[in-house]
Amino acid sequence: MKVLKFLGLTLLTIIVLYVIIALASSKDVVVSVTREVDEDPQTVFAAVNDFNQYSKWNAWFTMDPNVKTTITGSGTDIGDKWSWESEMQDVGVGHMIHEKAVPGKEIVNSMYFEAMDATSKDVWLFEPTEDGGTTITWKAEMEAPFIMRPFFGSLMESGLTPLFNQSLDSLQAHMENANWDGFKVTEMPPAKYIYIPEEIPVTEMESVFPKDMETLFGYLAKNNIEPAGAPMGIFYNWGETVNMEVAVPVANFDFKLPSNIMRGEMEGGKAATYVHVGSYESSEAAHYKMEDYLNAKGYEFKGPVVEIYLNDPEENAPEDLETEIVYFIK
Repeated sequence: MKVLKFLGLTLLTIIVLYVIIALASSKDVVVSVTREVDEDPQTVFAAVNDFNQYSKWNAWFTMDPNVKTTITGSGTDIGDKWSWESEMQDVGVGHMIHEKAVPGKEIVNSMYFEAMDATSKDVWLFEPTEDGGTTITWKAEMEAPFIMRPFFGSLMESGLTPLFNQSLDSLQAHMENANWDGFKVTEMPPAKYIYIPEEIPVTEMESVFPKDMETLFGYLAKNNIEPAGAPMGIFYNWGETVNMEVAVPVANFDFKLPSNIMRGEMEGGKAATYVHVGSYESSEAAHYKMEDYLNAKGYEFKGPVVEIYLNDPEENAPEDLETEIVYFIK
C-alpha cells in the first residue's frame, strides 16, 4: 500500500509540475526560416502570393502527388482560398485564405487544418538586399494547446523547418525557371529570302523599315510570288547606326530581281528564341532579357539577330503585335 501511495504521490507531483510548466510556457509558437535569393522582392512576392503556383514549389505536395486542390477566386486576391484534400495523414485536409498582401513586402494567410481543428498564420516578409536580391522570412504563427505547451514549440520546429527549407529550395528553382518563361533553344531551319540591305542611323529605322517592306511585298505581288514565311529583320550590328537586312522569305530564286533587291540565304542552326507581344518599340527590353538568358544559361552568341514579324501592324493594335526574337548561338 505504501508503494502505491508513493507512486500516486509521485504521479501527482509530476502532473502538478507539468501543469506549472504549461502555465509558465507561452501559448504563442512561431517557427521561422530565413533565406536570401537572387530575385527581387516583387518577383518573389508574385510567386508566393499566387495560389496557382503553390503546387509547383510547396514541399507538402511532394508527399502526395494525388492530393486534390481547389482554388476559389483568382488565387491572388484578398479572400481567395486554396483548399487541399489528401488521404495521407501528413498532408490531410485544410485550406488557406489570403488575408493581407503588401506587394513586394508582406503576405499573411490564415491556415486551417481539419485534423487538428486549428488555425494558424502563414506569414511572409520580403526585404531587398544590397545586390538586388531578397531576404525571405517565412513564419508559421500558431497557438499551442494548453496540455501540449511544454513541447509543442520544439515539435512544430522539428516538423516544419525541414519542409520550409525544402519548399524554399523549390521556390528558388521555380522562380529561376519562371523568369525565363517563353525563352527556349531550338534548331532554326535554313531559309532563302529576298532583302534590301540598310546601314542607317538607328533613329531612321521607323521610317526606312516600312518603306523597304512595301518595296519587297510590292515586287512579290507584281510577279505573283508567294512569300514563304513572315517578314524579317536581320541585324548584324547595332548602336548609333544599324547594319541590317529587311527581308521576306521565299521558296526559291527562280525569278529575276531588280538591282535594289538582293538574294539571301540563312544557314539555320541552333538558336535561342522568344516571342515578344507588344509594340515594336517595346521589344528593346526583350532583347536585353535575351542577353541575360544567354548569360544565365551559358550560351555563346554567334549571330545574327533575327526579328520575325508574325502578324500585320496594319491589322493589329501595337499591344497585340507578335515578334519572334531569334539569337543564333554556339
